[in-house]
Amino acid sequence: MVVGGLHTCVLQDDQQVTCWGDNSRGQTNVPSDLGNVVSLDSGYYHTCSLNNLGKVNCWGDNSIAGQVDVPSDLSDVTKLHSGIHNNCAETTFGAVCWGKNDYGQSSIWYDLVDYDVGDDHVCGFNKDKVMCFGKEHNEPELLNVPSGVSGPKAIGVGRFHSCVWADTGMHCWGREGEHLIFPADLTDVTEIDASTSHTCAIDNGAVVCWGSNTNGVLNVPTNILQPHKLNTGTNHNCVLDGETTARCWGANYRNQSSDRYNLTNPVGVAAGGSFPYPHSEDDGHSCVADDYGVDCWGSSSNGVLSIPFGLTNVVDLHAGWRATCALEANGEVTCWGDSINENIVDTLNIGNVTKIEGYNGGICAENRRKLSCSGLGGALLINR
Repeated sequence: MVVGGLHTCVLQDDQQVTCWGDNSRGQTNVPSDLGNVVSLDSGYYHTCSLNNLGKVNCWGDNSIAGQVDVPSDLSDVTKLHSGIHNNCAETTFGAVCWGKNDYGQSSIWYDLVDYDVGDDHVCGFNKDKVMCFGKEHNEPELLNVPSGVSGPKAIGVGRFHSCVWADTGMHCWGREGEHLIFPADLTDVTEIDASTSHTCAIDNGAVVCWGSNTNGVLNVPTNILQPHKLNTGTNHNCVLDGETTARCWGANYRNQSSDRYNLTNPVGVAAGGSFPYPHSEDDGHSCVADDYGVDCWGSSSNGVLSIPFGLTNVVDLHAGWRATCALEANGEVTCWGDSINENIVDTLNIGNVTKIEGYNGGICAENRRKLSCSGLGGALLINR
């Protein structure tokens, strides 16, 4: 017997199903072609069954997130599980989930290569495809990955858009605007990063940016010779140049776009920004990490320059609105700023973290088992 939100179903001795209770969304209308059912589970407004041939059938409400739309290529199912508005199936080839995915509850990402974080969504890729989860209430197009993407190589996720470089070239999707209109002459992109209304990439060893040029964020300095570790903020951008320099450009109200020289083995640079007011002159900061620790500069508002004492061996950085985070070589994440609380820190410290990414206060941490994100949910990671 399984119990949904307002309905109940039972698997009978003859391997048939009977349901009763509220039927306002068809949740008790049992299909007649289920076969010999061996397993049953219910969500709030739907029910799914598994028969002895490994076939899954679902019925009931499908208006929320497609939870009744069983994937057409689903086969060899051994176990079936239903959540409130989603389902997961265990198969001989691995696990598959479908339905509501606003917090990544239906995201099982195999062989993740890289990922990035937007305001309400997260996207990553493996060698075959791009995968996204998040909320669609702001921009439904955010999760609609273009069908023509093949062989993804790099990804950048902004507030309301995403871009990926693949064997098939550059692909951008999301809210309509200048940030989707990328240069036509891109040929060898190795890094992408995106923000509110602009995107930047490293193409053939040079930084190129497109979108809105608010505060000069598209005005890349001409003398950046060896760019790597590119990072875009709301109103300014930063990139490491060679082995001793961090270069920044864009808004400079609080000197957040001033450069840093004579670094020793820099490993990351981050451009923090203002949110939700892109023209604010009250904040904006940058941080860089090298052998001597973390250095941050720019606006001191919101505690973002209050670097914790003893922070060493940093391998990755995130800077956002009212938040800065550093990943140490031991896999621990340390964060500071007015928007940081205990829950965020606990969410990110999942053990042996290898990478952090974020958009303002939404931050994700990756280890070999999962992606865990503050306020955004997460995904199960499986390496085959």
